[in-house]
Amino acid sequence: MRRGRHIHTYKTNAEFEEAYYGSYYHEPWVSYTKSDDRVDYNLSEEERKLRTPLTFDFISSGSVVWYFNNPSYQQLPGTIYYKLNSGEWTEMPVNTPIAVSSGDTMQFKGDNPKYAIVNAGTTADTYYAFFPQGVAAAGSIGAGTPARFNARGNIMSLINSEGFEALDSFSAGTVGNFERLFAFTGIVDASGLIFPVKNLTVNCCRNMFCDCQWITVPMDISRVETLASLCFNGMFMRANTNIWSSGVPASGLTPGADYLPWTTLATNCYQNMFSGCILLSRAPELPATTLVNMCYRQMFNNCTMLNYIKAMFTTTPSTDYTANWVNGVSATGTFVKNSAAQWDVTGTNGIPQGWTVQTASE
Repeated sequence: MRRGRHIHTYKTNAEFEEAYYGSYYHEPWVSYTKSDDRVDYNLSEEERKLRTPLTFDFISSGSVVWYFNNPSYQQLPGTIYYKLNSGEWTEMPVNTPIAVSSGDTMQFKGDNPKYAIVNAGTTADTYYAFFPQGVAAAGSIGAGTPARFNARGNIMSLINSEGFEALDSFSAGTVGNFERLFAFTGIVDASGLIFPVKNLTVNCCRNMFCDCQWITVPMDISRVETLASLCFNGMFMRANTNIWSSGVPASGLTPGADYLPWTTLATNCYQNMFSGCILLSRAPELPATTLVNMCYRQMFNNCTMLNYIKAMFTTTPSTDYTANWVNGVSATGTFVKNSAAQWDVTGTNGIPQGWTVQTASE
């Protein structure tokens, strides 16, 4: 006979965490409900993560801004809602700072298929993003330091406010879905973000974390099955560069060796992806054997500490595929190439000058 389900309601998140993780109540047949948002915890850990909306856990004080760079353009809807701690869901004002303190939690949801549009009647893209206070309308850096935070939850809560846990694709024909979404922010750890999209769209993650000075752990993109043109263009460009007054972290962005597992590439897919990441020392492994047009263009440009690359392509590198991809990297390092590769190209489009070459089989 199946046991009945028991509902326990907690007044605070701390009470819930203590009961769920630290007591004998932690049984698979027991469901837990927090009184503030009525979330059922009779779920697996993965299901709980999928059902959690995009969430910022703040580790320093400051402000959050839902920034719109082109208010005169009305053809791009971008209304979202936020909840601060256990407060009510409230429409988030545009270009208006909301003060937060260390220890605060803010959640977000919306119903918009994308948050950017390319060349919307201007010479630049039009977009909404979580730009911090201090980033002027023109994109220049002003006074102030953004609040630092760790991000978690399902980012698709910005696409569908309800039922986002089942959403694993963008609307057909959309581009630039999350372009610049976290650019310039104080995000530190993005590993808790759920990005469940299987098939990417053009520019969907373009400049998504660019100029994020304190980011050390990237968003998990392992659920992606198919790349698209320019999908990760500039995604982490200039990460850990000292653009604010308080300095860069002791250790920089650390994508794992298997962060980019795809063997079928798309045009310009990794263009500028890590360009200017001055603390990146070891590149993710690149298992694709066949290159496509501009797939690695300026991928590691000016990664001044980069000293290890393993790339399995057999296509001869050239400006068609790898233009300036290792320009400005460390003067010494190790390059691991496919033992089946017949090419021997050195310089900014191939193997960096002065690096030791090793070979490996697939």
